Amino acid sequence: MRRLDGGVLGARRFHARLRALVISRTDRIVPVVAGALPLTVARSRLGDVDDAGVILGVGDPAVCIDRFPDCGCDACDNGSHNVLDHFDEHMVVIVSGAFRRLCDGNRTITVFGEREWNTSGSFDRGDVEAIIVDPLGWDELAGASWL
Repeated sequence: MRRLDGGVLGARRFHARLRALVISRTDRIVPVVAGALPLTVARSRLGDVDDAGVILGVGDPAVCIDRFPDCGCDACDNGSHNVLDHFDEHMVVIVSGAFRRLCDGNRTITVFGEREWNTSGSFDRGDVEAIIVDPLGWDELAGASWL
């Protein structure tokens, strides 16, 4: 399971990290299907290269859910294949309507389809799976399929 920054607190940390980034362009894509989540794609500078990074947000207002690549240093560069696959997986989950973000104010669960989720905050063993099945008392950001 991949670990991503998530949640309200995670989003604040993510936005704090974004302040250090140079954002060169932001595009917002609004689906025509009622109830589908808007998508925000921002381009950022990595080192001396404009538009080399991508920051993905979802919802209105947009919540940052990931940035690509995780790091722009040469030591972390394994090529673009894995980064493109990861980005594509996120896009498919959002467009298909499988994306969910659950928040109770202090903790967050972000669901990327049936087999991938991440959290911020403290959870006991089995809590996440139970909350995903029955999110009673949690605020949920989810949308319909774009298709």
